Amino acid sequence: MILTLLTRAPEHRDADLSPTARDVILASVTGAPADTAPASPATAAITLPAALALDPGPLSKTEVALMRDWLERLTGPS
Repeated sequence: MILTLLTRAPEHRDADLSPTARDVILASVTGAPADTAPASPATAAITLPAALALDPGPLSKTEVALMRDWLERLTGPS
């Protein structure tokens, strides 16, 4: 998470990314609902892989890999 924020230009950083990711991961581990929704599409694209790692749901390994590829493209350097 930190590396993702550091690699982005300051004007493209999402200040809500780290707290949102923390909340989503804690909610996934504890089973409690997350208090906040993703602040932006970039935040969702960064937090979704963490959720997929914990529970890919009905997605196959190939589908998860494809999803990760798409999400990495969305969060790549601007």
